[in-house]
Amino acid sequence: MLSFRGVTLISFIIAVYNNQRYLRCAVQSVLDVDKEYDVEVVIIDDGSTDNTPQIADELARQDDRIKVIHQENQWIYASFNNGIKAAKGEYIYILNSDDMLFDGAVGVFFDAIEKYNHPDVIWTKVIWQDVDENQNVLSEHDMNESVTEDTYYDSKESVRSNWLYVLESEVAVNQANLYKRELALTHPFRNDYYAGDSFFNMGIADDIDSMVFLSAPIYRYMSYQDSGMNASVGKYYGYEHRMFNELMDCEDELYSKWDNTDKLIENVVIRRLKELTYEIEILEYRNCDIEKAGILEHLFCVVADSKIRQMAKRIGREREYESRILTGARNLINHLDLQGNIPEYVDRLVRYLPENYLDNVDRTIIDKREIDTAINDAKNKDRIGKIYYSEDW
Repeated sequence: MLSFRGVTLISFIIAVYNNQRYLRCAVQSVLDVDKEYDVEVVIIDDGSTDNTPQIADELARQDDRIKVIHQENQWIYASFNNGIKAAKGEYIYILNSDDMLFDGAVGVFFDAIEKYNHPDVIWTKVIWQDVDENQNVLSEHDMNESVTEDTYYDSKESVRSNWLYVLESEVAVNQANLYKRELALTHPFRNDYYAGDSFFNMGIADDIDSMVFLSAPIYRYMSYQDSGMNASVGKYYGYEHRMFNELMDCEDELYSKWDNTDKLIENVVIRRLKELTYEIEILEYRNCDIEKAGILEHLFCVVADSKIRQMAKRIGREREYESRILTGARNLINHLDLQGNIPEYVDRLVRYLPENYLDNVDRTIIDKREIDTAINDAKNKDRIGKIYYSEDW
């Protein structure tokens, strides 16, 4: 069965900006299948300045299943929203213009929609592929390897009771999933953070009444090994701390309305602690605009955050929170050669760190007065070290 009720079943949304090289490949991965499949492709040209607009229009002339929207540059998530509004499918699926679907993916979608009675969301597997400039695969790995069989949850209660699986399988960290278009219209993508896809998935969670996990590989995420070909990789934005905190708050508020959510909150906190280390690592990126003299101040005044401490304390990981800050400070000092830009309280706090952050502190070499002074320094706003260097952890 290839057509349902005489209307378009799936609209594939492809937002593109200056990608004349790979746009055709993305579109062809959707349409190089049986013409009977009731799909459309909506290309949103986000103000491209190369030959992308002409290529998109040419593709539309060649196949009447393709619709093209030309707009002034609005960024990626606004482009998604505009494409979703213009689409006519019951479902939408978002495909990056430099990625592709696996052969047979469209047929898998149609079969699953029919088999599982038109679920609200179909979570799909992403395969990370390291590729050269000609999209030849050099290596690959499964980003959702815990999804090993098709599973179907047919009620709001079963969706919520299995939401930990959604989080742990990492299917909700991107937008590469099949969504009922009405969900996407009700919960548009945020366009202010690069994690707009994660916010979207948390935003729709309360309204999902049925969902399916597909074990077949669907999405080919292509990581181009030539320098500079992945525009969003290795970039410092400056709003990461605020973004991660808002996502944490969003999830905390969501799960507080559900039953038996201790494991969900634990997952949220563990993820946020890992993001702390990421926040520190990106301070080393070339485009980070914080001067060396202010790097450690930023770490202890912005990245170190009492809100995160309180969340970590809820699951007994307050020492880990401090350890990530302290270890991060030492790494920044070493990697960025910050000698001469180290506040005295920071120097004292990192001086006694063990080589392995999991090891115990050697109390025989610690000057307790120095540590107490560093912990209570006015610039150490969250009193980093009070747990790590305490005697009762």
